[in-house]
Amino acid sequence: MSKFIKFSGVMVIPLLLILLAQNIGRAQRGAVLVYIASDSGIQRLLLLDMQTGITQRFYGGSSGVTALSFAITSDGQRIAVLASSAGGFDTYIAILDLAGRELTRISNPYAYFSAPLWFSDGETLLIVVYGTTTQIYSVNIAAPNDWTPLPHQPEIHEQFFDMQMSADGQRVLFRSGSDEICIMNSDGGRRRCLTQFAYTPVWAPGGESITFTRYDAQGRPRLYLRALDSAIEAPLAVTAELQAFDAAWSPNGRALAFIAAYDLWQVNADGTGLRRLTATPLIDETMPRWLP
Repeated sequence: MSKFIKFSGVMVIPLLLILLAQNIGRAQRGAVLVYIASDSGIQRLLLLDMQTGITQRFYGGSSGVTALSFAITSDGQRIAVLASSAGGFDTYIAILDLAGRELTRISNPYAYFSAPLWFSDGETLLIVVYGTTTQIYSVNIAAPNDWTPLPHQPEIHEQFFDMQMSADGQRVLFRSGSDEICIMNSDGGRRRCLTQFAYTPVWAPGGESITFTRYDAQGRPRLYLRALDSAIEAPLAVTAELQAFDAAWSPNGRALAFIAAYDLWQVNADGTGLRRLTATPLIDETMPRWLP
């Protein structure tokens, strides 16, 4: 079982991060989880090495910096972190390598960002900006001041939550402002919605089905699996009693990480091997994502 490690300094100890990055490179595919941990109103981005059980703070939690969301490149070499500081008045996207070094920063003082998404090239981000209207841009991190509007733009005040890019970089999965699970092309076109009153959608292995959270009449969460070409929603039985939500499939599709009682859990795709990864009653964990 992992142990939560806190650091009180302004910066995370560089040597530990470098060693962790080296361990990540040697670990088997899908052996590291990245997630958000919230403690006393501050959100940190953490990395959990599944082989060693070591949990390492990666970003946020010092100098008033809060990690709001994040996205990982398809090769697992960069992480884009949506963060805020100065009490939430300064929102920006930090681009980091696996050693925690900040490569560049993207900011816009006049607008509020959505969580960023990486295109498949690992160099370009998709960013939704909420200003007087909602607009979607692509931004190459080599030219962070050059914002290119996508060919197809959303409705004037459309909202996008829980956004996920498909593995091939061609489609975006998201939750709308009316809690519909929808899909659009990565150029902003061909938006269609699949189901309503559902949350935290993620792509399932193969990219032709999705996993999401739905709440019952008593407010209890449960995970479901649905193919894109079907209206059948199949509950994931192994997670029912745990009231699981906020899931993520491993890159090889053999395991599912999820949240239950705001702790991290893992189960094999065949329902075996259920195990609790964290036990942190004073810390809320959300948004588990596997490092490719």
